[in-house]
Amino acid sequence: FLVVGTGIIDQDGEDVSSRGRILLFELNRSSTDADDTVEAEVKYVYDKEISIGPVTSLSNLTCEGKSRLVVGAGAEVTIEQWGNNKLLQVGFFHANMHVQDIVLFKNFFLLSDAYDSLH
Repeated sequence: FLVVGTGIIDQDGEDVSSRGRILLFELNRSSTDADDTVEAEVKYVYDKEISIGPVTSLSNLTCEGKSRLVVGAGAEVTIEQWGNNKLLQVGFFHANMHVQDIVLFKNFFLLSDAYDSLH
């Protein structure tokens, strides 16, 4: 899958809270032997509305043979799992900051923002 996170801000700016969306695309690659070029076909598969803020970070968590999507949006970190043709939230963490980036290191999530650095 190719995953894209978006942020949507209303025309009223910060007077109305922003929200986001996760878009999933299936990526099919094929190569031709004639000139060693690789062609890619991108197909829209699924989208999920995120009402807690814009999606600022996406990471892949592989654990117990399953791949899960770690999403940073606003002050929330959610863990989503693909099944039955939809994303299902299987975990969450409420941070005391606006999550800007998530780095996975072994069994730890390193969260960063613009003001408080790392957590």
